Parts: sequence; C-alpha cells; structure tokens
Amino acid sequence: MTSNSSKGKTLRFAVASDLHVFEKPKDPKAADNDPSALAIGEDEADSVRHPIAALLKLIEDEKLRADALLCPGDLGDQASTAGIQYAWAKLVQVQKKLKAKDLFATVGNHDVDSRSVRNSHDPRGFLQTLRPNFPCSRVGEVDKFWSRHFVVIDKPDFRIVLLNSSAFHGYEGEHAHGRVSEHTLSLLREELSKKPDKTVNVLMCHHHPMMHSDRKLGDHDTMKQGKELLDMLTDD
Repeated sequence: MTSNSSKGKTLRFAVASDLHVFEKPKDPKAADNDPSALAIGEDEADSVRHPIAALLKLIEDEKLRADALLCPGDLGDQASTAGIQYAWAKLVQVQKKLKAKDLFATVGNHDVDSRSVRNSHDPRGFLQTLRPNFPCSRVGEVDKFWSRHFVVIDKPDFRIVLLNSSAFHGYEGEHAHGRVSEHTLSLLREELSKKPDKTVNVLMCHHHPMMHSDRKLGDHDTMKQGKELLDMLTDD
C-alpha cells in the first residue's frame, strides 16, 4: 500500500500477514488439513511452489521496494515455536530484499501459547526471545510494547502504533477474541495527545476493531473495546 507524507514523498508499505508457518505432521493423511502453504522443510529453492521463494523472486524481478514491511501477526500456527522462528527469519529476509528500513510486527492469536501447550506459565515468552527483536528493533520500544501492550513509533515521514490485541490471551476465555483494555486506551490517548500531528498515521493490530458482518467473521476475529479505540483515534 502507498501513502503520501506531508513532504510530498510517496511512502510504500509492504504487508505480510497470517503466514501460519507450520511443521508438517508425520502422518501424510493429515496434510489435507494444512493450515497454510508455508511448511517448514519444503524446498526453498523452488520459486514456483515455495511462497517465500516466489515472493523473493518477484521482488527481484519487479525491483519492488518498500519503506517498511508490516506483519499484523500469526507468524506461526497454533503457537508453533519452530513456525514462528522460521516466519520471523523469512520476514527479515523479505525486508532486506525490499530494502525496507524497518520491519514492524504485532502479535496474533496463533503467536501466543494461550492453552499452555508448550509453556505452562508464559504464553508470550517465546516471542521475546526472537532475534532480531520482535516486534520492532529498538530495545526501549520493544520493552514498551510488552509492558504497555502498545508502542508509538515516530519515523520522519509517518507514525505507527503497534498494538497487542492478543495481550490477554492466556487468561480464561480471552483466546476467543482480541482486547484493548481501558488502561491501555488511557495510556495510548495520553501519549498521542503529547505528540505533534503526523500526515501519515498507521495503527497495526491483529484483531479487527469492529465486526465486519458482511465478511461473516466470528467474535474470535474482533477486538473487545475496538470501537472505543477507533473513537479515540478519530477524536479531534
């Protein structure tokens, strides 16, 4: 997607969402239920069948460029640590191929171990071990994201808010939907009120702030308090 900054510069954002990288099951009959086309162990030199190889070839052939690569979550599938790690490494590779200055991400419901399958007490701990840092590069901004469930990042030509709508996954029933809490809304409102206006502003989160009934999406795809979030962001 493209946008124009106040300086008349055209900004280009590349978006890669819901990769759902998974580990192939040992039982070949289970392949009919593959969650995506991105399985660990497939031939990465096959630019016809491998999605990342095909994308890298397309970027090279078309000389595609972007100012930033954005990933709104669900790197892996069902909190697969191998899938998440693989996806993050490939996103870094795509970022470099696009010559993008920044890679920004946020947390999807499939990126946290909300059912304690792999970790009995820390559903988001694995994401904090990723290198380069997740969901952005600077340590201070990373720490803000994990402690406040959001971080506001100002770049010369745009502002981006990374919001963790899966922040409460791991608590009872929270895996069924996204959420932005009153406390998070208050902190975000306070921080944005102190900043000068930007021509280009981006909010990135995994869950939809409002129900899209025409798309027949269930509650699990929406965010509790999402309307309040949008009202706050559009309040002059």
